[in-house]
Amino acid sequence: MNKSATIFFCLSLFLTCPAWADAAAEKEAEALLDATNMSAVLEQTVTTTVNQLIQSQPALAQKRTVLVQFFKKTLDYEVLKPEIVKIYARYYTAQELREIAAFYRTPVGQKSLRLMPQLMGDSMLLSQRRVQAALPELQKELQKK
Repeated sequence: MNKSATIFFCLSLFLTCPAWADAAAEKEAEALLDATNMSAVLEQTVTTTVNQLIQSQPALAQKRTVLVQFFKKTLDYEVLKPEIVKIYARYYTAQELREIAAFYRTPVGQKSLRLMPQLMGDSMLLSQRRVQAALPELQKELQKK
């Protein structure tokens, strides 16, 4: 009976380890979000997104306030945070998240955070321009088929 109890105990520990790992990873994911100042990043993302939309569609300039309110509501940090934590914890271990957070606390990491919204916005514009320039080619191909 003692041997069965030991096996059961070891098996129960083994089965609950992933839950411990997930909890540790989630804790570290929250620390990473703090280190990256994710709430400010999301605010900057809203500004960049609205600016890029208006730049690509100038008629939207009159609707800037509506766009800003929509994206602020949609990308609200407090609403997204629990889901973001789970996503990070799904892909990274607690140790990896600690290492990533350590990088973002460095001067280069902080610079990366400051520039990321602009880099993403510029990349989005580049992609839009390339797709728009290639649309005639796509239309020709679609008409052939």
